[in-house]
This record gives sequence, structure tokens and C-alpha cells, in this order.
Amino acid sequence: MQSRPPQIREDFSEVQALKRCIRRRNSQVALILAVVLISLSACLMPQTSRDRFIGSNGTIEKSEHRQQRTSEWMRESTLDAPFSFRSRLGRRYHGGGLMGKPVIESHRGDSVFRRDRTGKVLAYRGGAAGDAAAANSSNARATGRGRGLKIEDDMGERKELSAVITQGLGVPVKVVETMAKERGIKLHWQLDSADPQPVNPTALIMVNKKTSGEFLSKLKPKMVAVAFTGYDAVDMAACKKDKIAVYNVPAYSTDSVAELAIGLALAVYREIPIADSSVRSGKWVISSGGTELKGKTVGILGTGSIGIATAKLFKAFGCELIGWSRSERKEFKDIGGKYVKTKEDLFANADIVSLHIPNNKHTAGCIGKEQLSQLKPSAVLINVGRGGLVKQDVLVQMLNEKKFRAGLDVFVQEPIDVQDPILKAPNCVLTPHVAYKTTEALARRVTVTLDNIVSFAKGSDANRVDTKE
Repeated sequence: MQSRPPQIREDFSEVQALKRCIRRRNSQVALILAVVLISLSACLMPQTSRDRFIGSNGTIEKSEHRQQRTSEWMRESTLDAPFSFRSRLGRRYHGGGLMGKPVIESHRGDSVFRRDRTGKVLAYRGGAAGDAAAANSSNARATGRGRGLKIEDDMGERKELSAVITQGLGVPVKVVETMAKERGIKLHWQLDSADPQPVNPTALIMVNKKTSGEFLSKLKPKMVAVAFTGYDAVDMAACKKDKIAVYNVPAYSTDSVAELAIGLALAVYREIPIADSSVRSGKWVISSGGTELKGKTVGILGTGSIGIATAKLFKAFGCELIGWSRSERKEFKDIGGKYVKTKEDLFANADIVSLHIPNNKHTAGCIGKEQLSQLKPSAVLINVGRGGLVKQDVLVQMLNEKKFRAGLDVFVQEPIDVQDPILKAPNCVLTPHVAYKTTEALARRVTVTLDNIVSFAKGSDANRVDTKE
């Protein structure tokens, strides 16, 4: 290949140098343009895209504080706004919102408001201005912060929600107090008091302690918040007479109860309590062997939410499922459950019978000799429902005769009297009504109980049971 003449080589080098110079100059120009565009964008962008903004109290808040505050609003007012920006007038607009409509947040003094486009107050937080605005809006909703949720009494005066508690809730008092305060509820702890104060509270909170009509007439609550699924401890006739609403807490312990049903079945089948006692006393061999769950037929008496949850767990162990209930559930059939025509059929064909029906005037004592006599000697009766479902004197007699075995968490009288013959019955495992009692379930129970009081104040019938009687 021939080389270029000297003159051409020199000209070519000058051209290359010129190109490099132009490239450097273009880069500098591009950099300057980029800086100008970025500055311009910062001036024009919405304020919520900047790093700082003016808060409701007139102070400068950082962006992370704004994000946290916005997320709190989303959670508290349930307006589900996926985006927001603040206008020059100090209003923050939220997209999405209630029924897909934009929601406007504005500030007045120490109060913060959320309104729709018509100006109607949807939610507010704290302050006298917020109280006044809420009073003038039928749609106003307190978030449970600041001054709390309020309702009007018979005289049209606004008053805070209040509740008298007559039983512990299984959760630390400080935790309950904090949860109540967030909902605007003032609590009055009156444990084991025959003359509770103050009279005429919004609610009476109780668990399973017998609550008579005489007690209710003294206290005069507007509603009874039963922190339990079963509400048979409440004098429903007195509540109906005095127009006292009754709310319960359904489904809070579904998994907890279902798991103990399995636990009791395993404890009986594998002789766990006897094995524990034997090892501690120096013994090793206790019997010829336990029994497997796999392949056994389990009868579910009552295929409500707890009955089905229990059935699913037994199914996971490889059990066959049969059931009896006042109404058949597709969900039970979908997991392989087959319904039988009568309770007696269920007891006769099951290796394990698990009780999951409510205790009321229609079901009290519905399990007696006629049903229990159908059980095989190897069968196991599991009761994590209600003690009143079974005629306990018949149960004790048949256990003593070794007609079947049992795992019992509930009894006719609780706590059990130390002289009760059930304590000496053989072939059974006993627990002190703890099926519902897990830390997770107890926390859910408190949450729903307090929410029921707020629902009552708003006129909601969710979880209300006195209207079903």
C-alpha cells in the first residue's frame, strides 16, 4: 500500500485536529444546555416532587416526612389516593380517592381537611376548626386522631365515645388504651365491679362473663361489644327490651381453634399427656402404640368457617371427611367432604367427631346419649366449640365406661369446679378453654371489638347479632 505524500499527510492531520476540536466544543454546549434544562424543570415541577415543602403547622418538612404523612392519610381515611400534588394556593390534590373522585386536602389553623370537589368534608384531623366543619357535614369522618370520633346524644350535644370494660382482653392494658385512643374511645376499666361507672357509656366491653339484665339496667350502655365469637353470656332478652345493640367478633380465632382441634386429636391418638407424665416419673414404655390420623374418617358437626378450617387441616393429614350442618356448604364439598343426613349418622360413621356449632336455645344439650352411644370404642370426641352443646353428665358416665375417648377444651361450667367428676374421667385430654387464646387471635379480637364500637356510632350493623335473634 502506497503512503500519502507529505503535503497530503499534513493536511489530513489538520482535518483530524479540527474534528476533535468541534467534538469538544459540542460537548461543552450540550453540557450547558443540560444545566439550563434541569434548572428550568426544577422551577416548573409540582411541589411534591421537590425535596421540601411547607407542612400544616407552618414548618419546613422533608420529603420523607411528607411521604409518611401522606401514607398515614391514605390508611386513616381509606380514600386510596395513588398520586398527589400541591397547588400554589396550598391545597394538595389526590388522584383516585373516594369512588375514583379527586380529593382536596387543605389546612385551617391546627386542623387538616379532606374535601371533594364540591367542598364537602370527607375527613379531618384534629382541632376546633375540624370539629366545626365535621358538625356541618353529614359525610364528615373523624380519623381517630386529634380530638377523636364524636357522636350526638339525644339532646343533640356532641360527646366522645366511651366504654366500660368488665373483663381483661388478654392484651396489655397500655396496648388496648393506645388502640382505643386512636379510635377516639375513652376507656373505663371496671373489672369485677358490681356497680360500674360511668353510667350510660357508649359501650360495655365484655368477653364471656355472665352479664345479666339487672347489670345492664344499672349501666345503661347503648351497645354491648362482646370481645368473643359466642355471645350467650349476654342477656339478649334484656338487650332487646332496653334496645341495647349487641356486637360480637366473628372469625378472629378461626385458625387458632382449628389448630387446637388437631392438637387434641393428636394428643389422644398419640397419648402425649400420658407419655409426658411417664417420662418425668422415670418410665419409658407406656402402651403398645398410638394411632395415626391418616386414613381416618373425621366427622365435622357444623360446617361454618371454623368447621371448614378444621376440616382442611384434617384433610392435610390424609383423613376422609363427612359433615352435618343445617345448611350445606360448597366449600366443604370442594375439599372432598360428604354430608350425612343426621347427627346420628355422623357419630356412627366417624373415627373422630369434632364439634363446631354455636350454643344457643336451639342447640344447647343437643349432644346426648342418643348421639354419643353411636360412637365406636376407638372413636374420639373433640369439643372446642361450647361445653353446653353436650350433656356433660352423660359424657362423664360414658367416658368412665370407656365407650370412647375425648379431647375437651370447653365445659358446662367454667372454670371447672374442683369436685367436678369430669376431672377424674379416664381416656380424655382436658384444656382450660384456650382454643381461641393465641397472641395473634387476641390482638385481632381487640381490634375488631373497638372497631365495632366505632361502627355502632356510625350506624353500621356489621357484626351486629341482636337483630339476628
